[in-house]
Amino acid sequence: KTPYEKKSIYLSAVREYCEAVLNHYRHCYSAADPYTDYAGSYNFYGNVSIDWDYSQSEQTEEIKTDCELYDLKSEEKANEEKLKKDAEFKQYLEEQERINKEYQSSQLEESKKVKEITSSIEIKELDEEHQYFVMNSQFANLNKNCTLTEYKNEVEKGDYSNEDVKITKEIHFHNADAFENFGNMLLTNFDFLNETGGSFTEDNRINSYLDYDMMDEFEKRTVKWFRKGVAVYFGDKMMFVVDAQGYSYARYVGLIEDCEIKNTVEHQQSIKEDDLKKLTTQADILEDISSSIIEELDLSKTWKNDGWKAYKNEFKKKMQLANISLSKSIIQQIQIPELKQNLYKFLMEVEGIQEQFEQALLKKGEKYTLCYISDLGSFITQQISFDSFEPTKYAQYDNAVKLVFKPQNKRKLYYTHFYSDLLIFKGWHELPENVLNNVKKSKGFLTISSKYHSCDKQQFDE
Repeated sequence: KTPYEKKSIYLSAVREYCEAVLNHYRHCYSAADPYTDYAGSYNFYGNVSIDWDYSQSEQTEEIKTDCELYDLKSEEKANEEKLKKDAEFKQYLEEQERINKEYQSSQLEESKKVKEITSSIEIKELDEEHQYFVMNSQFANLNKNCTLTEYKNEVEKGDYSNEDVKITKEIHFHNADAFENFGNMLLTNFDFLNETGGSFTEDNRINSYLDYDMMDEFEKRTVKWFRKGVAVYFGDKMMFVVDAQGYSYARYVGLIEDCEIKNTVEHQQSIKEDDLKKLTTQADILEDISSSIIEELDLSKTWKNDGWKAYKNEFKKKMQLANISLSKSIIQQIQIPELKQNLYKFLMEVEGIQEQFEQALLKKGEKYTLCYISDLGSFITQQISFDSFEPTKYAQYDNAVKLVFKPQNKRKLYYTHFYSDLLIFKGWHELPENVLNNVKKSKGFLTISSKYHSCDKQQFDE
């Protein structure tokens, strides 16, 4: 009980004062850890609060005078705060005005330099016949720098990669000041850099970036990529190359010290010419099949979504009639972007395990090798002689298979239920130790450590 109303500013002030007194004497021996459930350690615990059955007592004249004084002091403090904020805001506006003037001045200066640079250069667009390659150009890993000096510093530290650049345009400087200014304004927009640069490959497996994206890591490492770029000359000497990646500023800069210039570069293809013709022919057939299905089933607007199941089933039938087995190699030669994308989807949509066993045509008595992850998370390789299988329900899995087989070196039949990922190889195979493990021999000791955690499905890829 106090002479102040329960929710008044006066009672709140009393409570805040009491909190300040309490906290003044509180000492923390050990702070709490926000990342664990470890609590802080203090010399005492407690808090200040207004009791739930708090009531107000009668105010004296002295208390009323105190309240009036509190109101006066509060008003004075509020006025001081307002004056302080007004002064800070005025200072902020003055600072912003100064910054804007400096920015406008710098923009004007930059605009003058851009005009001087643009008016003093000679631009040479190179047709396909006259384009050439700069081999092993040094591109700093820390890119998008403003000055050429920053790129040189990064390369001198050894923090760069060597890349081959096909030159599609030349920029010739004949004025030293203009060249120096350009070298210090690499992040500035220039019309002569617009829509230049980019990446390309002559690999016949890749007809769109989606083909590269759908490759596994091993395949990606076999693809040779080139940059497209602009060669910057001072006089008759090439100084550096720029890959703007379609932008109008020098997004990536390559230094050319000790670089080799080549007119052409030979590319060793992974797919031979005869095989490529066969794949292209099959891709053309699939394009015709797709068009005919869409027309016959009237799926022009729905074949990619609501009509996908009907489209997919009909596509399977017609592929079988054409004696074509869908593969990544065929899809890579598809020229219709939408069809290419959805055929990759087709390829990745795995049938249920029961349907796959039906289609696998496993033969009784045939030797097979099973690869799967056990319920305990370890990767199992098992040699078996196949007997039979039965589509069934197992535990909570409706789509499961009961596989009956004779394990290697066993006389009796055994069975196992499969409901998830499983690889089956024809014949009996041993999995080399170093496929899933790091194997190291040192000083008479053999150390074997797993490359993967338990249940990691990347083991299937390996």
